[in-house]
Amino acid sequence: MDKYSNPSFALCLLELIKHGACVRCAFRLTGVTDISTYRAPIESFKPLLETCRDLIGAHSTFCVRPVASTSVDELLSDRLCTVCLGTLQLADSKEAIDKIAKPMRTADYDFDDFNLCITLPLSTIVRQHMLVNFVNIELVPLHVSIPKSDLDIKDAMKWVLAQYICREFKVRGRNNSEFRINISYEHPDTENDVDFLKGVDGVVPKAQRRNRYKRAKSDVTETSVSQAGLVKALGSMSAKAFFDLRGSKTPPEAVETVPDVNIQFEREPTFLTGSYLKFSRSLSQTPWMIDGTRKGDASVEELIADPIQPHFKALSHKFHTAGREDIDVRMLGTGRPFVVELIDPHRTNVSQEELDAIQHQVNDTNDRIQIHGLKIVDKTYFDKLKEGEESKRKSYCCVVWLSRPVDIAEVTVLEGMKDIAIEQKTPIRVLHRRSLAVRKKMVHRIKCIYLNQHFMILHLLASAGTYIKEFIHGDLGRTIPSLGSLMNCESDILQLDVTGLFQKDEDPEGFESGYLSNVTVPLASLV
Repeated sequence: MDKYSNPSFALCLLELIKHGACVRCAFRLTGVTDISTYRAPIESFKPLLETCRDLIGAHSTFCVRPVASTSVDELLSDRLCTVCLGTLQLADSKEAIDKIAKPMRTADYDFDDFNLCITLPLSTIVRQHMLVNFVNIELVPLHVSIPKSDLDIKDAMKWVLAQYICREFKVRGRNNSEFRINISYEHPDTENDVDFLKGVDGVVPKAQRRNRYKRAKSDVTETSVSQAGLVKALGSMSAKAFFDLRGSKTPPEAVETVPDVNIQFEREPTFLTGSYLKFSRSLSQTPWMIDGTRKGDASVEELIADPIQPHFKALSHKFHTAGREDIDVRMLGTGRPFVVELIDPHRTNVSQEELDAIQHQVNDTNDRIQIHGLKIVDKTYFDKLKEGEESKRKSYCCVVWLSRPVDIAEVTVLEGMKDIAIEQKTPIRVLHRRSLAVRKKMVHRIKCIYLNQHFMILHLLASAGTYIKEFIHGDLGRTIPSLGSLMNCESDILQLDVTGLFQKDEDPEGFESGYLSNVTVPLASLV
């Protein structure tokens, strides 16, 4: 049988409305889940409510209820809903729609879809529980009770609001959309409605009560109510216990004002990737601050990300790389992969042609770095970038000094060494920001260019994360073995370049070729 022709359903529906619920909340609380019902104008329900009233009036038992003689006009009066506080009741009003549409136009986001996220006052939860329990108690003599319903106010509101947003902006609603419309309602007039429940176990998280004198660590006060705890507590509380705790068995009090509404927009980050080459020996990877003082006039991050951010109208950015090089180390070869994470970008429909233009802009406005392969990727690429950070092998070119004279025969022996296992304690130079640990690394190959008895150029292939400077000079014995211990002398490094990054299964053949011309120490002064 159609529920609308069921006298019990009709009685529950009208009793809820008579005691304060709007029509939409009454439908929601009696289990109506048809989307079109909520999207229909409230005035269109008048014939249905008249039918329900006639059903009750013709019923031999239900006819004694006062609602059987209540006019539909009275039921559809302009009073605010005591459950949703007018949020669902007036969701399709011009004022409510304008409050969303106007800031959306001025926010200047480009979007093809959206996800509505709604936050309601906690008092709506308490008031709904109060009304349902009150009406159920009233209907006990008639052996009727309101059917259990799981339809939340927020879900019904999304059905109502989404149709207007879709129509106005020619977009579609999607739960997993990266563009979110956050609508938050606050109602000061009813914020104390939950106070009588704060003593119930779980309503105020125990951690907040324990840390009442440590509130400076959090924006949450000791009396903040947990929504999950509130719902759980009400779900396990009998109607009698609820009203005994409240001190009176009455429906929710009438409200005279609608909640204040705050609307904010946000978009999931956009990720761009590419690779950079660094040609300067005085350029840090990220802005370098020492004791609050800026060192250097720029960084790799700023030279790359700062020109990119305005094209996407992003709020800010984060710069991620597969490893890092020291400020005095160049990054050569095919470059180091990077990801620019753009926070809350207002613009995302950026073509590859525009990305190519951005790349040219970066490259043409400085002589310290170059980038290539700039493109948009999804977050999974970022995860892969961080995963591969320690799984790669890297090649290096360095100019080294040896304290004693060495001959070519000794250099040949050094080149014959393969897969040298080394142990490195955290270097002294980074001990202030890195935890003390012993890292096991591998120097896979060594190729030498003999300059004279004290100087040579080394090409190294080593596992990612190897501290190459420390492998050369030994770091006061904290790297074992080191070049100095292998050559039985003191050794030091004059300059260092990263010349290539190789995947674990990638053939590094030729890793040492083509970089002699990049050495910036004048070779004539060494030979």
